Amino acid sequence: MVPAGTPRDIINRLNAEFGRILKLPEVRDRLLPIGIEPTHSTPEELGAHIRAESEKWGKIIRDIGLKIQ
Repeated sequence: MVPAGTPRDIINRLNAEFGRILKLPEVRDRLLPIGIEPTHSTPEELGAHIRAESEKWGKIIRDIGLKIQ
């Protein structure tokens, strides 16, 4: 996640670096035991995943009438 308006070249660089870091054995070894499977995707794939999850969970919340107190 980056602020809106972040230049594309910076987004691409950050994405590449996160992908590289997630492949490091020491990073995987710390994440796997706490139930996190490190995966890497494109910014577009992440955006699509977030939109799909928001739609899915938003519908469930509306259907059951959940309200914030």
